[in-house]
Amino acid sequence: MNRVYILVTALAVILTAVTAYLVGKSQAETMNSYKVDKATAEKEIRQILENYYQIAGKNDFIKLGKLSRDLSAKNYRYTNELGTFSKAEALGMFENLTPRYISAGFKNMNVQIKGNAAVVKYLDTSVIKIGNKIENRPMKFTSVWIKENGKWKVSAEHSSFLLNEEKRNEIKTFYGIR
Repeated sequence: MNRVYILVTALAVILTAVTAYLVGKSQAETMNSYKVDKATAEKEIRQILENYYQIAGKNDFIKLGKLSRDLSAKNYRYTNELGTFSKAEALGMFENLTPRYISAGFKNMNVQIKGNAAVVKYLDTSVIKIGNKIENRPMKFTSVWIKENGKWKVSAEHSSFLLNEEKRNEIKTFYGIR
């Protein structure tokens, strides 16, 4: 499991560097152009996520879509089990969601800061209704946030559903973890 954590953290750092390159700045220039305090950054990002999940819990998908567009950086990328998607593709998927939230929330948020960038990890604990079936589908999120002009923007995001014990054991075997 430790290897997976290292791999996800390394991927987040690489995504930060690629994002900096794509917007035409060197990594050092981007990381140091606006330094933020860890406690302040964590508080600001927690507040943004709490607002997001509050809106989700009300199933206000128009407001949620607007917030998602506002929070997403120009070169935003979203990755899940189905692939990697551009901002337009990810927002399009979001607009076509059929589940409805019974409850929406997150926990276990962890923030790592470097310059004006934050790697944010948390567990989505939302309960959804698909048709007549209510499901608890916890998901892990890892995202790279960049503070630009005093506002946090999500540059890259990855989510994955938590696995059942059998699937976790298959993956442990694959990585040689006992």
